[in-house]
Amino acid sequence: MLLLLIDSLIRLTYHRRMQMNFMAFPFAFAIALAVALPAQGAWTHSNPEHPVVAWNRTDFVYDSIRDELLLVVPQLSTTEIQVWDGVDWSVRSSTSALPIAGYKAAVHDPLRDRLVIVNDANQMIEWDGQTWSTVGSTPLSGPNDLAYDPVLQRVVAVSAAGVFHWDGSTWQAVPNSNPPHGFNWRGPHLAYDSANSLLVCVGSDNVTNLHSTMEWDGSSWAAYASWHPSLMRTVYAPSEGGVVGFRSVGSTFVWHVPSHTWQPVAGGSVAGGVHPTAFAIGYDQQRQRLVLNDYSIPYTLEFLPNYSGPVTWVVDPNSGMSTLPAAVAAANPGDRIIVRAANYALAPGPNPHVIDKGLTIACDPGVRFPAVTISIPATSPQRLMINGGRFESVAVALATDIHLRDCAITERFDVVGSGLGSMSIENCAIGTGIHNDLGHVAVATIGGAADVTIDGSSIMGSDSYILDPFSWLVELPSQALRVANTATVVITNSNVSGGAESVSSFGSLAGAAALRNTSASPVLVLGASTLDADVAPALGAVWLSQDSLWLGPSAPSVVIPSLSRITASTQAKVGQSFSVDAVLQPGHAMFLMGAFGRQSTPVAWSRLPLLLPPNEAVLVTLLTSTNSSSITSVPYQAPLIGLLVWMQGVAIDAGFDLQFSNARSIYIR
Repeated sequence: MLLLLIDSLIRLTYHRRMQMNFMAFPFAFAIALAVALPAQGAWTHSNPEHPVVAWNRTDFVYDSIRDELLLVVPQLSTTEIQVWDGVDWSVRSSTSALPIAGYKAAVHDPLRDRLVIVNDANQMIEWDGQTWSTVGSTPLSGPNDLAYDPVLQRVVAVSAAGVFHWDGSTWQAVPNSNPPHGFNWRGPHLAYDSANSLLVCVGSDNVTNLHSTMEWDGSSWAAYASWHPSLMRTVYAPSEGGVVGFRSVGSTFVWHVPSHTWQPVAGGSVAGGVHPTAFAIGYDQQRQRLVLNDYSIPYTLEFLPNYSGPVTWVVDPNSGMSTLPAAVAAANPGDRIIVRAANYALAPGPNPHVIDKGLTIACDPGVRFPAVTISIPATSPQRLMINGGRFESVAVALATDIHLRDCAITERFDVVGSGLGSMSIENCAIGTGIHNDLGHVAVATIGGAADVTIDGSSIMGSDSYILDPFSWLVELPSQALRVANTATVVITNSNVSGGAESVSSFGSLAGAAALRNTSASPVLVLGASTLDADVAPALGAVWLSQDSLWLGPSAPSVVIPSLSRITASTQAKVGQSFSVDAVLQPGHAMFLMGAFGRQSTPVAWSRLPLLLPPNEAVLVTLLTSTNSSSITSVPYQAPLIGLLVWMQGVAIDAGFDLQFSNARSIYIR
């Protein structure tokens, strides 16, 4: 029997990859990672000599509000703030009245617009762009360094005493946050990795005098292999692919989070190295270049990148890139955009929020947007993925491949236009069920030529509403979902509810339909879905599986057998496990497959399309059921950060009929 099943699958063009077993699945992703384009470029000399003679450590700080790269220069009796504009240096401020000389760390706090400095005496000094002020002592002990956490919106300090947060008025110690290695004068050196939401820390311990690299995820430390005792300083450089470390011997590396190793940057060597203690490395976000300063050499060094991999952009209302349109304009197709928590208002212009290229947009909890239009030309074939966020309305005018997951759309969702490709809507909530002046118009309209799958989501039409007969405030209910033109829609594990009726002493209004289909293709309702409506207009062709529910009049006349289906965790941290639950119908067997990408491929004998690309699919395990429905949980390990792992099953019944299950995605954070 098994040989017959495998033979059937071979004929689906999976011959080469279907030989892989469950254990091969994580390694398949590791292999894909190995072929990623490495960071590369060259250090070049800029002509102007820097006008500084450093006494001790210097530090680069990027002012994200003004898009300026600042160099903090402590000398014997003064401290200067100098600005590098990509062409020349200029002195922004100088002071001799504050005890800054011999400082340990500096960082810019964009929320408060302050330059924060901690000196050798663990005193804290701030500069607001105009005035210097002494804030007071800190609870830090021994060597320490500062970074800014854009998720917490706090300055973060790390010392041998642990992790501390500065909120602008007080220092707060994080319990049980002592680093696994103490620090001597060779560390710590911090950089916040926005792409992976990690604080990367490099420091030498007092016992071995070797550098260790540690990651702080906000709750615990993880320590990794020791490093060479030559001093290394770090900075987050998205155009180079992550946290960059520069060693005083003159070599450049990128911290590779999945493998927890430092990987050399091609062209990253500086002949003769730099001064072991008095050099600084910074990142010019506006010009996307690394900048190196060393008082022992009479010129400034810039690293001109030749990195062609994806870049992570961060939208933060307290930074220079404060809007989504600015990030979309700066990004290239295939890049990633992280949106920090905020209520983003409409940007100026006729099309305030337009997404016109394939990107991965990951929204932190608490992100709110007004209207967004998606219009991606065929010249930008990369998939658009939006993960999280609350939107008033979303309109899709042109796109080839869209994936929405964990999104909330409160008012309208319209898929219109022509030339639309495939779309998946996963774990989304569309509509609120509250009256919103839509009338009979559907909350969600799917049209064009789109091939749409809706999984684990809810679509709620707006309720009718009667205030009183004298105010003339009467709002009609709205439909939940309307399918038009030539769209093909498959609904699994979802709830679709039409607007409810309104009954009062002044009268009543009937509810609205849950689903109306006017396209030529049937709408498939599968996998324990529920459609609830008070009334049902002309339904069109709707096929309902036996495990789904139709609540209300005019139930579909076409009832199809229940299909085996899967559910999965929506996201997982790298290195941690996630589970895939398979709901198998009696007598069914299922091959679970995994892949990075997805595309829609109709298969004549399957009610659900094949969504995993045939050349990327990997057979991970085989599941079987007994004579009754069963739920089987299969654990996997999250392999790579910032990617989607797609899962889909091939179900085989007792008569050897094949059906694809629904597809689920797991976002690796």
